[in-house]
Amino acid sequence: MENINDVRTAETQKIKFGKTFWLVLWALIGLGLSIKLSVIYFTVNFVPDAAPSFCVINDTIDCDAVAGTIFSQFLGIPLALYGVFLYSFITFMCFVDKLQNIKWLSFLKVFKNKYSYIFTLYLISFTISMILTFVQFNLIKKFCILCFITYLVDFVSLFIAKDYKQSLIYEVKTSVIDFIDAVKQKGYLIAFVVVMICASGVLAFTKFSYIFTPQVKQYDAYNYFQKMKGNHYNIHGNVLGNPDAEVVVYEYSDFECPICPIMNRMLQKASTELDNLYIIHYNYPLDMSCNPLITKPFHQNSCVYARFAIAAKYQNKYWEMINLLFDKKPKTNKDMYKLAVKAGVDPAQLANDFLYKTEKELKEEIMSGIARKINATPTILVNNTIHTGVMPYEDLKQLLIDAGARPKDKSSKEK
Repeated sequence: MENINDVRTAETQKIKFGKTFWLVLWALIGLGLSIKLSVIYFTVNFVPDAAPSFCVINDTIDCDAVAGTIFSQFLGIPLALYGVFLYSFITFMCFVDKLQNIKWLSFLKVFKNKYSYIFTLYLISFTISMILTFVQFNLIKKFCILCFITYLVDFVSLFIAKDYKQSLIYEVKTSVIDFIDAVKQKGYLIAFVVVMICASGVLAFTKFSYIFTPQVKQYDAYNYFQKMKGNHYNIHGNVLGNPDAEVVVYEYSDFECPICPIMNRMLQKASTELDNLYIIHYNYPLDMSCNPLITKPFHQNSCVYARFAIAAKYQNKYWEMINLLFDKKPKTNKDMYKLAVKAGVDPAQLANDFLYKTEKELKEEIMSGIARKINATPTILVNNTIHTGVMPYEDLKQLLIDAGARPKDKSSKEK
């Protein structure tokens, strides 16, 4: 009988050793992948003009593109770093039953069912992996091949860690019960609370400082202006800024361009915060009906929108109409005239000026853009230096200050 028990014990130890071996191996693979993904993440987001990584395969399979999105982080920390922590912790957990025999590590005896904990962690991780798969397929529409390999690691490890004599619910329940039993002890409870406070502090710092997530900072800056409704900056008339200013900004935009409203609102905000600044709006519709550079249908109402904006200029309501066009995007002429009334424009005069005065002026604005080699919207010229696309507001403001604009005196403004 004693020999049979010895054989069974030896077989059990052999099975556990094999299970631990494969769990460690897959965890180390996951750790290596997570470290590589972390390198890609920080290269993409912190190294300007860096060469593409090896897993930029085509327009669809592109780890770099995925790493540059807001979905590559959670609470200000890159998802890849969570992976580094997860696989490191699981590797540690694989040896916890050995480590707890060391005298100064005896507190680890609280971990009584390591395989249940590892299974539960992988179950949570794999569930998150499926959510991230949905995000890549439906929101980003680009795929990170290294990410999918880590999902495979989670899937395989889930089956290795599973005790097939027990149900899934039993494994998770065991983990929860052991955790509750541990924190019932005062020392472990204090340690847990301290860890949670520290973790919360770190996450709050990373979330609001954007220290690891410049792409999120940029997104939040754009999103503020994207969601803005109406004119927040009290801009009226045909003139924005000081016509005698040394810093002149020419803004070329298209009323059907999705990001032009962002640049427009940023410039208006800048005009309220900076002196020595003059902003001139030029219409540059990317519409073949008025722009000779456009050879196929694109932004097909933008020429009409531009002419209505110019028509409002004859009633000194240019910026009011610009803001309403960007904000409301009317579908019909009837909607357009409703906007005109809202902007304080006489609809009858607007219709007459639209027909007889706007075509020539729009053509001149478009030709000025062509002469300046404008090929996209929004584009601004700051003292005749071209900047295409949008940038974070603080970067734009600093660009204008570097060009010679001056922050307004707040004390004099308050008076």
